[in-house]
Amino acid sequence: MLQFERSHTQHGLNRALSSKRRCYEQSMTPGKRRLQSDDRGTDRLSGDRKFEPLTMHPHMNWGASPTAVVMTATIEPAAAITESQRNDPAIRLNDYLGAFRHYLSLDDQVVDQIIILENSDADLAVFAELARRTGTRKAIRLINTSNDYPAERGKGYSEFLMMDAGLAYAVAAGHLQPQSTFWKVTGRLICANMTALIRSAPADYSVYCDLRSVPFIGDRLGGNNWMDLRIFSCRIDAYDRYFRSQYGVHRVLEKGFFQIIREAICTDPHIAPRFRVQPRIHGFGGFDNRNYRSPAYVMKEFLRDIARTAAPQLWL
Repeated sequence: MLQFERSHTQHGLNRALSSKRRCYEQSMTPGKRRLQSDDRGTDRLSGDRKFEPLTMHPHMNWGASPTAVVMTATIEPAAAITESQRNDPAIRLNDYLGAFRHYLSLDDQVVDQIIILENSDADLAVFAELARRTGTRKAIRLINTSNDYPAERGKGYSEFLMMDAGLAYAVAAGHLQPQSTFWKVTGRLICANMTALIRSAPADYSVYCDLRSVPFIGDRLGGNNWMDLRIFSCRIDAYDRYFRSQYGVHRVLEKGFFQIIREAICTDPHIAPRFRVQPRIHGFGGFDNRNYRSPAYVMKEFLRDIARTAAPQLWL
């Protein structure tokens, strides 16, 4: 039986949100709109991509409850956002559909709910259609948040404004509880070893993330003194405590969130600041359109993978 949520538009579900930042949930009934692909991307409604098999890890937690994946999306970026070189809506839509298809394919005992948050007022009917065609039993939530935000403040600002509004809506609608754990992923990207990442997480955590801090090397291997915001996990109450409303405080959220979590470690023993498994990211970076499977990036992944076991004190 398909577990799709019908849309809710009443303002009572948005009482925790600003009146200028209303959310609404799109119906899971497919509309007439069809995916339009171009010569730069394949139609993700057909075909499959194969990723590496599940890698065993000594900390695998096979008894963990299923979790939710929260995908953030901006299908049609505002013209004022200049921090991205991957702005074509058709290409971005193909990226999002490819990632959505991947997360739909994960075992229901690992992921039982997918929430898509979108902030450009795009029609999400094509995601409902794809979910129905796969026959998924996962609960699928398609939530549009407001596109009324100062785009010149950048991608991080708009993404976490969307996160604040969308998660508040999901809690008010009963999709998530204050103690619920979720995994946030940048919606265009695929974490190919997501199951291993989820199953190797600590049994009890408030925040599970990947901080990077390497003395002397600086930013040569990527952002330093940096929290990877492409993928992390936390409880709803921990999100509210550490991340809510921070989108307007820090220009570079990765560095701002790094400082927040680095300081919070001293008082919250349930924060796990380093992943036990190196995420295998597939897709293209929005900032510079880099291919995350390029030889240079794969080499960085390899080095980081080795460091997690050989030198865990090195937050590479």
